[in-house]
Amino acid sequence: VMVRRELVEAWDPFGRALQRHLATVTLPAACSKAESLLFWSNLEPKCPLTLPMDFFFRAKDQMPLLERRALEICHRRGGQVLDIGGGAGSHALELAHLGLAVKAVDACRDAVEVMRKRGVHARQCSLWELPDISEFDTVLLLMNTVGVVGSALSLQAFLARLYAVTSPRCCVLFDVSLPDWPRVNRATRRRREPLPRTCVTGGQWAQLQCWLTLGPVYGKTFPMLFAEPRFALEMAAAAGWRP
Repeated sequence: VMVRRELVEAWDPFGRALQRHLATVTLPAACSKAESLLFWSNLEPKCPLTLPMDFFFRAKDQMPLLERRALEICHRRGGQVLDIGGGAGSHALELAHLGLAVKAVDACRDAVEVMRKRGVHARQCSLWELPDISEFDTVLLLMNTVGVVGSALSLQAFLARLYAVTSPRCCVLFDVSLPDWPRVNRATRRRREPLPRTCVTGGQWAQLQCWLTLGPVYGKTFPMLFAEPRFALEMAAAAGWRP
């Protein structure tokens, strides 16, 4: 059977998968067995990672310790919170349950629709289109949202942009996904289509070319930054932030 691929924007497969999963929760009989959302990269181009949708709809007690800690800091600080890269809205919902005024943004239109359906005040906006957000006391970027900037230089530029549009009282909480150094090193040494060494600075960061698929739906390739925490902190300090 030949199925024609549908080429879409980078994050559209993710958004469609979120919409489908929400539909299965609200109307289980409406959806049959469907394709998995797959995350591909040039780290191991033939070995995609399956992204389970439950992961994006999890409750606080299912979140890793680091994310729970970030939510606790938001709660302790109080005030207004902006969740950048809100996805399905799980973090925003937990903060709202704690009594905080929270809004969310995401570059993916379907993700924004999912958040709105779940009761989150959300709108579509990319990392580089953030307006004046000085009203917020805390800005949250979890699950390697900052990695979407795509490169080490762009990370510093984005954090500097964030510094410019937030108030002096604002606290920014973000995490990073660490490079898998053994796999990165193997990828740079393989004979066929090795990972370019210009995309790696050992012990600091690795830049991968990534794409998402949902059955025949193929998202456009995008760069993703994976960084060590120390390097990310150095970029934050260079942008004007202090720990």
